[in-house]
Amino acid sequence: FAATELNGNTRNHTISFPNVRTHVLQGEVHDEKSFYSMNGLSGHAGLFSNLYDMSILTQIMLNDGTYEDVKFW
Repeated sequence: FAATELNGNTRNHTISFPNVRTHVLQGEVHDEKSFYSMNGLSGHAGLFSNLYDMSILTQIMLNDGTYEDVKFW
């Protein structure tokens, strides 16, 4: 989750910017340059996942590409 505020980044006033996301960001890249200029795609914005899926990925890497009798590489 990324911190967001209603009506832009303001504390005492109302400042409105066009195209600024005002909802809680979940499952979206938080990097504004990536979001606006690359349509939300970015190879440098980090790895987005949850702990369960990351633990499976780690097991696949530790088991030479295998998880539960499935060979991924």
